[in-house]
Amino acid sequence: MLFTALLGNPVEHSVSTYLYSEFANFVGLEYTHIKLNVPTEADLGDYLHSLRRIGCIGINITIPYKLAITQHLDRQDDRSLAIGAVNTITINEHGSIGYNTDGIGAYRSIETYLRPVTPLDRVVVLGSGGAARAIIYELYQRTDNITILGIDQAEMAKLADDFQHPDKKIVKFATIDQDSLFEHLKTANFLVNSSPIGMYPETDQSLISAELIDRLVEVRDLSDMFVFDAIFNPHTTLMLDLVAKAGAPVCSGLWMLIYHGVEAFRLWTGKDVSHAPLDEIELKLRQVLLSQYQHV
Repeated sequence: MLFTALLGNPVEHSVSTYLYSEFANFVGLEYTHIKLNVPTEADLGDYLHSLRRIGCIGINITIPYKLAITQHLDRQDDRSLAIGAVNTITINEHGSIGYNTDGIGAYRSIETYLRPVTPLDRVVVLGSGGAARAIIYELYQRTDNITILGIDQAEMAKLADDFQHPDKKIVKFATIDQDSLFEHLKTANFLVNSSPIGMYPETDQSLISAELIDRLVEVRDLSDMFVFDAIFNPHTTLMLDLVAKAGAPVCSGLWMLIYHGVEAFRLWTGKDVSHAPLDEIELKLRQVLLSQYQHV
């Protein structure tokens, strides 16, 4: 039987075991996926070594270890090197190889359930961690009018260094507060939350306040501000709920989980599950979230 694992802290909220079981059933594989909570960054190497010894063929990495895991790998592909973060690892006779499927999953969700991003679009991204890096990388292939609003100054400075290109504009950065959010969202075509704010169990949190939305609707029509939240648990975060009620089109991070999983599963098993009944799988995952977690 093939098996893969999820490493992070926390991992209890994840529905990845259900997702990969659906993919395995679709292609007829005997397969299991386990979730492991890694206590500290210092433990990552031991977990990776142990999983390799017992025959694990692949690993997903979630917060907060997408950057730290890179130092424990034998090599990385070009995309994950450019992003500076890894969320998917294959383990085989060539060693442990790092990839990043987060941005692929996020952008496929955005273009499918919102609309494609064009060179003229103005995009605001909330957060500057590993998920932000992957999403910004994909967006940067389509527009250079991107503003990142974050809190961690050192993290943002590193991100600024890594995403400077001689033939494109430098991505703009600012600190998250309600005034800076208002100024940037007045003209934004897309808002992307890549931060963990609002994730289960802190489901009553949102970087976008009701008061901010009231200010925005006085100066613009929110029906042309497309909003994506990388969080999948809860399916509809407080942020998505607030902006949707004001008329903004929204997309849940559950689709990012599914589409990134399609790519990760292909890397691990060589099987293409892109033609699986993804709408049915998404509905099943929603039901899992509703049955297993409170306040979702």
